[in-house]
Amino acid sequence: MAVRGIACDLDGVLRRFPAQAEVERRHGVPPGTVAAVAFAEDLLTPAITGAVDDNVWRLGIVQRLTPRLGRAAASLLVAEWSAHPGVVDQEVLLVLRQMRSRAPVVLLTNATTRLRQDLERLDMTQEFDAVISSAETGVAKPSPGAFAAAAHALGRLAGAPVSSGGLLFIDDTPGHVAAAAALGWQTHSFNDVESLRDLVTGWGTGPVRHCDTSDLG
Repeated sequence: MAVRGIACDLDGVLRRFPAQAEVERRHGVPPGTVAAVAFAEDLLTPAITGAVDDNVWRLGIVQRLTPRLGRAAASLLVAEWSAHPGVVDQEVLLVLRQMRSRAPVVLLTNATTRLRQDLERLDMTQEFDAVISSAETGVAKPSPGAFAAAAHALGRLAGAPVSSGGLLFIDDTPGHVAAAAALGWQTHSFNDVESLRDLVTGWGTGPVRHCDTSDLG
């Protein structure tokens, strides 16, 4: 079935954080130390569903690292780990722009309340037709509600509801991809930019789409 709308993940697809491991090495802890704490479900879930602010989440990381590192060292480590908004994979972005010339593209991401600020710092605010952030909707992937929010936005962009079979979801997390597939979406499990290029090549050529995004965030 033709693709009439696309929802794409951010971290692991378009954005990476190569500086974080170096920050941890400078502080004398193994790479992945902060992430292991930050992404613990009981700490992360309130942050990515908007129940707590991004700053509260990062303070929680400090608190959990304090018994191991001491308060001052933990605070400095988390501050430096958090400081950079990451790096955009420009090759992936180019492919996404190709996709966007054919169909509307929305960002569908589990994120904290800092997402909009990060997108501005990364100069990414104009790269999507809409942004669906779990911190704003209160619903995180892989919940069906997250995909419903993206489908609704894509339907508005298309000017009419689009069946799930006409929607494509791109993500690097297998569980999220499986959840979208179970809802009838077309899916692409992201591993590398080459496979994404192959996906676009398989579309062939077609008319460029136009949509009014003035009332979409």
